[in-house]
Amino acid sequence: KEGFSLFTLLDRTKSKIGRQCLKEWMLQPLLDPVILNQRYDGIDLFLHPECCNGGVSNGTNVGVLLNLMSRVGAVDKILLRMQKCVASPQDFLVLLRTLSAAVTLCATLGGDIRDKALKIDNDADEEERMMSEDRETTAD
Repeated sequence: KEGFSLFTLLDRTKSKIGRQCLKEWMLQPLLDPVILNQRYDGIDLFLHPECCNGGVSNGTNVGVLLNLMSRVGAVDKILLRMQKCVASPQDFLVLLRTLSAAVTLCATLGGDIRDKALKIDNDADEEERMMSEDRETTAD
């Protein structure tokens, strides 16, 4: 735990839940190529400026998405406290803030960004198909 590690190098999380998620990903890495590619596609979305850096008609950018994501609280722990009937008023406020952010995130990601992500994905599929055809042509 002490000193410099790969975990400390990669850890740019903003919450306990994010840090825990990163830790779990590092301790139990994905082996399924389909799920890995889905994760890569999600990361790739943030690397395309036309999607996330103001190119979207509604002005969505990475900062807006990160701001919304920072409002998400530890819902699992709150629900556990509610189940045990020991929740505090603050728990209800955090849950309200989390649900509000989640609805806004879904609405944001459901519009222009989704359309642009699909276009990027389709362009990548087309490029991959063309490269495959080129390999087949050169192999003959």
